[in-house]
Formats: sequence, C-alpha cells, structure tokens
Amino acid sequence: MEWLVAVQAQPVTPELKRKIDQAWLEVQRRTLRTRQSFHEFRTSVDQIQLLPDTPELHFLQALKGFVEGDNDAGETIKTLTGLSGTYKVAQRSLSSVLLPPRSWQGIEAMLQRIARDPANITRKHYHELAGHLAEASMSRVFLHLGENMAEFRKLNHKANLRKPLSRSLLDNLEGANQEALMTMSYFPRELGRLVLLPFVCQVVLHLRQCSYAPTPHQVRELIGAVRGVFFEGCGDLLTPELRGQLINKGDRGGSGFDQKQMEADFSAASFEGKLVVLRDLRKAWHDTPSWGESDDPLAPDFFFDQDEDDDGVESLLLRCHRQVLKEIGRRLPALSPREGRALVAVIDPIVAEDVSRIFRKRRVSQAIIDVLSQAAESECMGIRLAMLAFFAAQERRNKRLTSAAIKALREGPAPGLDDIHWCLRMHKRPAAQSPAFLQVLFERIEGNDALTRLVGESIYKEVMSGVLFFSFLPFPEKKPGRTRDSYTDMMRFPPDLIRELLQLAAQVGEPLRALERFLTVFPQGRVNEELLRQWFTEIWDPEEGCTLFIAAVDELLECDEEADELIDYIFDLSPAGALAALSHELHYSRAILAFLKERVVDFRTLPQKSIETIVNEIYPLMENLPDYASLLIKTMNVLSNRIAAGETQYTGLRDELDWQLRLIVGPRGSRRKQSRGRKK
Repeated sequence: MEWLVAVQAQPVTPELKRKIDQAWLEVQRRTLRTRQSFHEFRTSVDQIQLLPDTPELHFLQALKGFVEGDNDAGETIKTLTGLSGTYKVAQRSLSSVLLPPRSWQGIEAMLQRIARDPANITRKHYHELAGHLAEASMSRVFLHLGENMAEFRKLNHKANLRKPLSRSLLDNLEGANQEALMTMSYFPRELGRLVLLPFVCQVVLHLRQCSYAPTPHQVRELIGAVRGVFFEGCGDLLTPELRGQLINKGDRGGSGFDQKQMEADFSAASFEGKLVVLRDLRKAWHDTPSWGESDDPLAPDFFFDQDEDDDGVESLLLRCHRQVLKEIGRRLPALSPREGRALVAVIDPIVAEDVSRIFRKRRVSQAIIDVLSQAAESECMGIRLAMLAFFAAQERRNKRLTSAAIKALREGPAPGLDDIHWCLRMHKRPAAQSPAFLQVLFERIEGNDALTRLVGESIYKEVMSGVLFFSFLPFPEKKPGRTRDSYTDMMRFPPDLIRELLQLAAQVGEPLRALERFLTVFPQGRVNEELLRQWFTEIWDPEEGCTLFIAAVDELLECDEEADELIDYIFDLSPAGALAALSHELHYSRAILAFLKERVVDFRTLPQKSIETIVNEIYPLMENLPDYASLLIKTMNVLSNRIAAGETQYTGLRDELDWQLRLIVGPRGSRRKQSRGRKK
C-alpha cells in the first residue's frame, strides 16, 4: 500500500501500469489474511485517488466503511456479486452478523457506564445493552451475561456477607463463570475485559465487605470458582505474585488442600476413611486445568514439560489408588461373584480416568505400571483398565502386564459404546499403533456393526493423519554412529507397523477397508506427489459425491497447518532441511491441481454441493500455482455446459470463477498486447 501511495505522482508508463496492477492483485490477496494487513489497507487507501474497479476492492472498501460506522456498508457487503473464492467465503461468513445496531449512541453510553461505575452494574444494564443490538447472536451474548451477573451479585447479599459461602452458591458461581467466559470469543480482548469488569468488582466487594474474616482456604475456594472471569477481567492489573497467592499454586490451584497433611490422613485412615480422602484428592486434582495434556501429534515426545507440583500430587494420587485397589483385592473373596463384578464395574472407570489423564501427559512411569499391575493382581481390571494396561505395558515392554491386559480384554465383559468412545477419545493414538490390541478389540465387538464401523473409521483417520503429518516434517540429518534411518525412528507409522496393520485389515475385512486402501498406496509411511495422485485416483468416486476425496484433502491441509506450527519449535533446521520441508506443501498442492485438471470433466455429473465444496474450499489454496488459470477455464467450461442444459443454479459459481480468471489473466493479456505493438 505504501508503494501504491508513493507512485501516484509518477507518469503512468505501460511498465508502471503493469506493476500497479500486480500490486493491487497482491493487496487483494493479502488484505483479508491478517488484522495488520487490513489495518494497513484502512489507513492507506484513502490516500489513493484511482482504485481498480473490481468486486474485491469494493468489498474491502465496504468492510472498511462498516468498521468505521457506515450502517449502509453492511448491505453493500452482503449484495456484492462476482467475488472470487476467498472473498465469497468471507462474504458468507459476514452476512449473518452484518446488521447495523439499533443505536450506536446507546451502546456507547452503556459501555461508558460500565467503565465509569462497574460495581453498580446489574442484570438490567446488560439487558439494556442487548436491546441496542439488532444482531440476534450478539444480543443473546449480553442477555446471558446479564443472567450470569445476577449470580455474581448474590455474593454481596447480606446473608452471604455474614457467613462463609455455601457449596451450592460456589457451584452456581462456577457455572456462571464458565458461561461468561465462553462469551469472550465474541469480543476483542480489551472489550472483553471491560465487559467482565463488573464481575470482578462483585468478587472484590465481597472480600472487602464480608463481616467474617475469610480464611486463605475460603478465599482460594471463591477464586477457584470464578477464576476464569476474575483473571480475564483483571488482566495485567493482577501481578503474578498475587495471582499465585490467590490460586495457591503449591496447593493445586484453588483446592486449598495440604498435600502432606492429606497423605498423612490417608495413611492413618480406615478403608472407608481412605475412600473419603481419595475422593477429596481426586476432586482437587480434577478441578485444576491439566496444562501438560495435549492432542498435538508430537506432544508426548517433544512437548514434555511437567510441573513439579503436578508430579507430587499425581504420585500421591497413584499411591492412593494402588492402596485402595490392594484393599479391595483383600475383600473381593468375601463377596459373591455378582457383587464382585458390580464393584469392579464401579472402580474400573474411576481409576482408568485418573491414570489416563496422567498417562496422556507424560511417559509411562513405574507408578502407573504399579497401579495397573495391582489392579490385575486384585482382579479389579475392568475393560478400561485393561485397555490402558495394554498401552502402558507396550510402551514399557512389560510382558507380564501385557499378558494380564490381554487376558482381561478377552475374558472380561465385552466393551460397550461408552468404553469405545472413551478409548478413542483418550487413547486413539496408541490404539492405532497397536495391531495386537485392535485384533483383540475387533474379536470382542465382532457382530456389532455400529461399533466395528466406529472403530474402523477412527483408526483410519488416525493413521491417515499420522502418515500425512510426518510427511510435512523435514528429514532430520543422520547423526554419526546411528545405523538406522532417523526419520523411520521418529515416524508414528513406520513400514514394519504398516505391514502389521495391513495384515490386520485383511483379517478384519470391511471395517478396515478404507485403512487397507490407504496403506496399500503408502506402504513405507511416506508421501510423495506420485503416490498422492495414485491415492486420489483410488478414492475419487463421482457417484458418491467425491466425499472421500474432499475429506482426504481437508485432512492433508490440516496436517500441513499443524506441521507449519510445530517445525519451528521442534527442529533446529539446516537451511537445506528447511527448504525441503517447505517445498512439500508446494508439491502436494501441485498434485491436487494436476489431479483436478484431469478429473474436472466429472463435474458434469457431480452434485452441486460437492462442486461448491471443492471450488470454495480447495481451489483458493492453489491460486498461486502456474496452472491454476487452466483449471479455472476447464471448470468454467463444464459449468457453462450445465447452465446451457438448463441447470442455471451454477451461474453464480461460474461467474465467481470468471472474476478470478480476470484477476489472474488480465495483466498478462495487457502485456501480450504491448509486446505485439512493439514488434510492429
């Protein structure tokens, strides 16, 4: 934009005009990508007298006007035609929210009142603010905030200032806190803090006005219930030291328990008392966010960062679980078989949930192995603990625990839908990497089409994601003394594992058919342009709307984005390695483009929804490739034929592609004309 402003005073030569046209194309391409780019456009465009007459520039001008308070600009944005793919997507996204407020003055006055007198803001004020908004979803946000404020104002009712807060009120505050915090996604950060300021004031007023002297535990209990809203509303005003005191980081954030005292209480208690202490310990631990837990593909190996406080509390929790399991094992013989099964059905999901949360955060420790081994020894290993024991034993190469887990999986109750959902939610990755586990699982759920289909689809997606993701990462250089391929070492699905999965898929049949097709194309677990096109050919099915192809490309692009985010943090790349990693994206985009050019003829029979999905979601990702214009032309020809045959619903889509083509070819066409003129 700065260059376009600067060159206005220069005489317009053909070469300068060509550069200006290219600069405007770059402005249109970049402006909607980041807040900074749009801000640069807003601040500079008024300094330029002559603007290109394109729908994209009209869109940007209208969006600028709307942001600056022009109520008519919203209607312009919604009614513009001829927009290219990216702008068309933005237009659809904005159409539902581009409604002018009923009263800018009313909104401004109410926000000023919140800033000036936050302590006296009530439900009524949030509802008044909602009344000034015409857009329904934003209006509902303030209505919900008003209801949440009503809960927070109960803190300063006289009854709650004379005695410690009841458990029911704290629970209600926690619910209101979570609901209010969810609305923050609707606001810029600064506006969100302003909206939450009255909530913070209610908490501070309560602590100032209560007639009794709250103990540190009671203060932390209150802050624990409202911590999201309180910390978000305070922002930088709350120092790290005070924040640490309020959540009592050493005591596990808001729970207020003394770890050493709790361990002593557990040791001295009877069995029934141990259950009470364990219940309190579990509640305190589960109420604290699990910062180490992650679903990132490389999290366990590269993002292992454990809080020392977590380590102490989790070790205590595992020791307590082990002791309780040991005591249950002593008591089980006195129970009838029916009572024993009922007890295991209760214990299994509780212990499995806690151990799973620790398992997902760190490598398998001996403490985890001890708990799972005790569950097997005490005959308390239900289906979930058996699944977990198998994964842990495989990681630690513990043959004894592996045998116990397989025995429990084979001989215990068959897994139900909840157990399968739990396994896929908590441990889909190790499940996909364990053909032996999957074989036992499919044996137990054989005949249940719904479960076998659910497991098969989930494992296919996990394997596909793992193979594609690692294909976007650079190949690490071999280190001296290493005899194996370092890339194979770090792969989630190396060739040996893929061979085992293919053997399993052949045994299981239909539920793993999609997985078998995928791995047959990528037997080495690596992706290149040629194999990618082969895979696309395998899954391209016009009669089914090409749904598998669309899902595969979506997964490919998602893996690309995840890899981009992780490369900088994981590897100390050499320039050559970095260049190789970045070139993968270009190769895969070329594969998609080349394949679609060959298959665009199938658009003659594809459903409208499939065509629109491919054009609006996949085409924009190839805009910078040299042959993109050729793909547009082929697509427009097919759509024009369908329109001529009476399918006029494709007219808008064809026109969008036509505008994209003009943006790409326009300057080149001018250049060719100038060149011919010079030859004469």
